[in-house]
Amino acid sequence: MIEMGKKYRTKSGLDVELIGTDFGGGYPVRGIVFYRGEKHIWSWMANGFHYGSKASDHDLVEVTEPTIPEGWTAWHGGDCPVYDRAQVEIICRDGIRMQPLSASAWSWKHNDNLGDIIAYRVVEPTYRPFQNVAEYEQHRDRWLIYKDESLYRSWCYDNQGVFVGIHTLRFQWKYAFEVLKFDDGTPFGVRVE
Repeated sequence: MIEMGKKYRTKSGLDVELIGTDFGGGYPVRGIVFYRGEKHIWSWMANGFHYGSKASDHDLVEVTEPTIPEGWTAWHGGDCPVYDRAQVEIICRDGIRMQPLSASAWSWKHNDNLGDIIAYRVVEPTYRPFQNVAEYEQHRDRWLIYKDESLYRSWCYDNQGVFVGIHTLRFQWKYAFEVLKFDDGTPFGVRVE
């Protein structure tokens, strides 16, 4: 039974503002629906069906906001809240959780529909140490930052590790992963997909 005081939408996602549930006859429920750019008054049966016993996209469903899990940030619309290339996982108003994409791929402003973002979390990429020359080769010309914030270039490397700086510091790949990062802040290692 449809009740005043609760929030409803049509199955197709249109918001409904209930006017009343006691108009009598076979369609006692009335509400205002914004449909195709205009406000319309629609009627439903007491059970929320729009066309008798035949299921329809215009049938009413109760709106319940999904619970926002721990570790997620609630979102109420507006400009993108994070760096546009950050990988972000979202939860839409309809409860669907979307896989991570660049933040710039999502529509952060609210449009009052089921696809509005109600929560997000930045998904930090995972890295592991380089394991050999082939993995490191494409990064050989990048600047490296040591844990004391000094800046170095690698000048030699082999399958055991990397040589950095002018003092011939040699780090095995695993240790280098712990003490070095690239000058853009990314870890000294391979991104795990």
